[in-house]
Amino acid sequence: MTTRFKKIWMIVLAVSLLSATVVSADDSFDGVPLPSGTLGMLFYFDQTAGNKLYSSGDKLSDDFNLTADVGIWRSVYYYNIGPFAASTNLVLPFGTISVDGAAVGNANISSSGMGDPLVCQTLWPINDPENLTWACLATWVTMPYGQYDNDKLVNIGSNRWAIKPGFSMTKGIGSKGTFLEVYANGEFYTKNDEYGAGEVDMEQDPLYTFETHLIQHLSRETFVSLDYFYHAGGETKVASIKQGDEQKDHALQFTLAHMITEKTHLMLKYKSDLKVENGPKTNTFGVRIAYLIPLCK
Repeated sequence: MTTRFKKIWMIVLAVSLLSATVVSADDSFDGVPLPSGTLGMLFYFDQTAGNKLYSSGDKLSDDFNLTADVGIWRSVYYYNIGPFAASTNLVLPFGTISVDGAAVGNANISSSGMGDPLVCQTLWPINDPENLTWACLATWVTMPYGQYDNDKLVNIGSNRWAIKPGFSMTKGIGSKGTFLEVYANGEFYTKNDEYGAGEVDMEQDPLYTFETHLIQHLSRETFVSLDYFYHAGGETKVASIKQGDEQKDHALQFTLAHMITEKTHLMLKYKSDLKVENGPKTNTFGVRIAYLIPLCK
């Protein structure tokens, strides 16, 4: 693979990484259900920037200027299925992603519009607030209805289906408001059969994610969290040719959350990549606002 083509492919990888990471990453206490009959309306905004591009763990360029402004609208409804707590989610992402700099010949490459919508079904086989213990099964489905144009180098949409089953465990530690959350999931993809101007097949290996959230309540309304993310796998093939772009990435995040009113919750997040195997090394500042509506008691 030529260096120029490697850089071009890193642009495509950069966009796919942002789409996957921003939309599907879990927040602290996502593994704990709200009371049955609660409707949550959430808005997310994430601003990402990075200028270092990596290939096989080595820095390929420090003039790869990636910026992204991504918003997400999400609705979630909590209810019971027999003795189990459950929820259904609808997620609609949108935004703008752009790349320029010497790594891309000082060209300005960008994409904007609606991303691929997602639905998620969750079930809690363990929902034991008395003992501060929860276990959750979740399945995310990404639908290929976002903006996609095979003649463009980058796209917000992916033109393929994806399914991501996952498991999480949340456990309270002691009596001082400390909690530990662990998430593990794998995302599996169908092929994009209209990739590039030649409309060739693009396939991707499963991408596996592991997350932990160490949470500490400062008061009844406020908590902080130290969050760790690891991604592995996800190598792509274009026209049956392996691209050597598998992920082995580590990131750390700090979260501050506060209940502004009884129904309104604010969350601030700052995430920084510690190590990137292939793709851009980025920093992300995120805001999440949630408004909770008790539809029935």
